[in-house]
Amino acid sequence: MPSPGSLLREARQHAGLTQAELARRSATRQSAVSAYETGRRGPSIPTLARLLAAAGFELRLEAVVAPRPVTSLPDSPLSRRIASRRDEIVSLIDRYGGSNVRVFGSVARGDATAISDLDLLVDLPSRTGILTLGRIAREVEAIVGIATDVVPEASLRTRGQGPGAGGGSSAVSGRGRRPQERLSDVRAAIDAIARHLERGDLTDPLVFDAVRMRLVEIGEAVGALPTELLAAEPAIPWREVVAMRHKLAHHDFDTALGILEATVHDDLPELAAAIERLQRGLRDT
Repeated sequence: MPSPGSLLREARQHAGLTQAELARRSATRQSAVSAYETGRRGPSIPTLARLLAAAGFELRLEAVVAPRPVTSLPDSPLSRRIASRRDEIVSLIDRYGGSNVRVFGSVARGDATAISDLDLLVDLPSRTGILTLGRIAREVEAIVGIATDVVPEASLRTRGQGPGAGGGSSAVSGRGRRPQERLSDVRAAIDAIARHLERGDLTDPLVFDAVRMRLVEIGEAVGALPTELLAAEPAIPWREVVAMRHKLAHHDFDTALGILEATVHDDLPELAAAIERLQRGLRDT
C-alpha cells in the first residue's frame, strides 16, 4: 500500500505540476507539500484529499477498520438518542481518519442535563488541526442535535493539573475595538506566526510557545467579533477557533505537537483567506 507521501508525489507528477504549483492550487505552503512527499510529516485525510483534488485526483478510502465495541451508557433520553445514531457518528469520525470513539463527561456519568454538551474522546491522526476538530464537532452536533466537544486522544495531558488550575486569564484588553480592527488583529497574528516559523520549527520550545500565544490572540480576537459577521463564512468552525484560545492558554494540548502543526500549516491559510474576505466585505459596505 503506497504511503500518503508517495501517493501525493505520483499524483503531482502525473499532473505535470511542480510542488510550488500544487501548493498554489491547494492554498498550501510548498514546504508543507515537500514535507508530505518526503514523509517528514503526514497530511490529515482532508488535507490529502484537497491536495489530490488540486492535482485532478479524487481520494477514495476502500478499507476501514471495524469499530471497537462500546460500553453501554447510563440509560437516559440523551444516551438513547446517541445510541440510535451511533453508526452515523462512527462513520463520520472514520471519514476524518478517526476511530475508537468514546463518550465521557456528564453523558457517560449519567448526570447530563438539558444544557449538557456531548464530550467525545477519539483516536485521530496526529496532524489534526483546530478547524478539523471544529468541523467534526459541528457534524456530530447535526447528527445528535446537541453541542459537542471532540477531544483527540493524543491531546490528553500527562500532568495532573486540570484546565485552568494555574489561574485564569481575563483577556479583556481592547474592549470596544471595531470589527475591522479585530480582523486586523487576527491577520497580524497570522503574519507573526509566519515570521516565528522563519526562525525555526515547532520542535523549538521558544518557537512553539510564541506560536501558541499568537493562536491564543487569534481566539481572543475572533471571540469578540459579531456572530452575524462570522456567519458570512460558514465553512469556518468559529466556535472551535474561539475555544482554541482557552485550550491553548491553559496548556490542554501540551503533548499534542501534531495538533499545533496541523493548525499552523493546514488550517491557518484557510483562516487567513476567510479573514481577508470578511475584511473586504466590511470595506465594501
